[in-house]
Amino acid sequence: MPLKFTDQEIIEGLLSREARIGNLIAEQLYKQNNKAITHMVLKNNGVIEDAEDIFQEVLILFINHVWNGSFTLRNDVRISTYLYSIAFKLWLKKLRKSGKAAIREAEFAAHFLLPETSPEGGLIELEELEKAYNVFAKLGELCQAILKSYYLDRKSIEEIANLFNLGNVNAVKVRKFRCIKNLNKLMNI
Repeated sequence: MPLKFTDQEIIEGLLSREARIGNLIAEQLYKQNNKAITHMVLKNNGVIEDAEDIFQEVLILFINHVWNGSFTLRNDVRISTYLYSIAFKLWLKKLRKSGKAAIREAEFAAHFLLPETSPEGGLIELEELEKAYNVFAKLGELCQAILKSYYLDRKSIEEIANLFNLGNVNAVKVRKFRCIKNLNKLMNI
């Protein structure tokens, strides 16, 4: 097997349970996926140690999925996408358990930017993520600004009301609700 494995070779190598090949595969998966997973964890209020823990869990889960047959390689799903999806869901679960305020940001991303999928049901590719960002870009500027301020910048409703001169808190709540409703409509078109 070459030093850079294809997805098919990764599966075959793991199924062989040969330690040397398994180590080479683990090293390749680390090099190819650790940066993206670390970035996702850090962006959602994690630290490097959290990212390392999540990546180790992801790798163990992936290998077990291959060994027990619950992972099936498909042409439309890359292993890197599968690993990222597992990492995202594990991190979201950890945030929920810890009760961190950053969960709003992660849930926003999970709901609006990463459609709910199970690993078996198919995972989004980068093109689909780009499509989701394009849908978000179709919202009006004020809606984008309100949702980004609330979910990504974690501003309070009061701060948003003052920032965008929207009057009172109730006006912001109604506007935010309408923005989310519009986003859902755009995503379902």
